[in-house]
Amino acid sequence: GYALRAKNEHGIDAYFSDDGEPSGTAGKPLLNILEGRAMINTAVLVVRYYGGINLGTGGLVKAYSEAAQMALDMGLVLQVSADDDLADNAWALATRIAQVPTNQLEMITRSLNAVADHMYDPPASRRLGTLFDGVARHSQEGKDFVARSEDVGFREAVRERDRPFGDYGERGSSR
Repeated sequence: GYALRAKNEHGIDAYFSDDGEPSGTAGKPLLNILEGRAMINTAVLVVRYYGGINLGTGGLVKAYSEAAQMALDMGLVLQVSADDDLADNAWALATRIAQVPTNQLEMITRSLNAVADHMYDPPASRRLGTLFDGVARHSQEGKDFVARSEDVGFREAVRERDRPFGDYGERGSSR
């Protein structure tokens, strides 16, 4: 879900979306946090990966709220946008996140959950990283990447792979 508050000539516009979650369980709690902190010209986006446990509406509200509060408390600001660009930039970020291959999202989720389950046990997280690296190399996406690397070279293949995410010098000079 996401929420944003942006100043305009008449006051403050506020938008939110539950993005497929039950009504009022994602976007509205996020908007409430922005309003409670009097944050303007700010967007907050929380991506939740289903881990197999149904949280119920109360659990979803709590999960989205706590994730946003933690990010804001830690100062996790990905980008600062001009007023006129805020909505477009928030949508562009959501679109960028949506391009991450599903198998990578699954591996990231499992890795993070496993690390949390082991209370940040570094040896366990290294073992899982090695395992998932091997899994990724043998997926169709991994095989396609290897083939593309052979055609255009490793550096160019990495640039092509990461270009939608603004990595490896692909960002514009305004950032």
